[in-house]
Amino acid sequence: MMKSIFKSGFLGLLAFGFAAMFVSCGDDNALDESNVENYVDQSVDYLHAQSNCGRFGCYEFVFPITIDFPDGTSVTVEDYQGLREELRAWHEENGHQIDWPEPNDSLTMEDIPWDQLPSLAFPLEVIDEDGEIITVESREELRELRAECRRDILRHIRRHHRRHHRDICFKLIYPVSIEFPGGSVFTASNAQALKAVLREWKHHNPNPQNRPHLVFPVNIEFADGSTAAVATKEALERIKEECGDD
Repeated sequence: MMKSIFKSGFLGLLAFGFAAMFVSCGDDNALDESNVENYVDQSVDYLHAQSNCGRFGCYEFVFPITIDFPDGTSVTVEDYQGLREELRAWHEENGHQIDWPEPNDSLTMEDIPWDQLPSLAFPLEVIDEDGEIITVESREELRELRAECRRDILRHIRRHHRRHHRDICFKLIYPVSIEFPGGSVFTASNAQALKAVLREWKHHNPNPQNRPHLVFPVNIEFADGSTAAVATKEALERIKEECGDD
């Protein structure tokens, strides 16, 4: 049921932006800047929708992440700025080949060519509001994770209709330390080291009852470049909630 509600609402969001995404003119290559930016916005929204990440979701991406484009190519990005740059570059090169339906009130889920939007590649790491770090190995695991999301999905959808820059609530500033079930602690100097140790742990613990979590305090950076020290997981949860309310 939640999946159905989420998809229906997100369909409305995509339809909201379809009209501005592509130009209707004789030259298929005539893509202006507004078309490209709308494609970038819609793609980021869709990546967030797949994972319930972003300012209005339950989780945040642990960068770097890899995305797969519709033409079979992939790219790894270090942050949201890099993600938007790669989406923009791909659309400028390939956008004229995408065939979208005309937006109208009778548009249904079956009418949308979802395979023409970028998708997340696996494995993928995300962090929840409590500082728990989760490795996701497949689309099936991602669906299960999304089903665990405690946030009100209808509120999530409504707020996505507010069209302004909203890519990220926060990202981690390294080094960070994580504690594994059992009590061992690992300090990662960068995102690559964190991902490597998390994936190694997941390989040896495929069905964990408990997951690794951040050791507090941690430092985080917001979308505007400001930083903050977070003393507890409760403080991190409050920050995540406040990101959804601005």
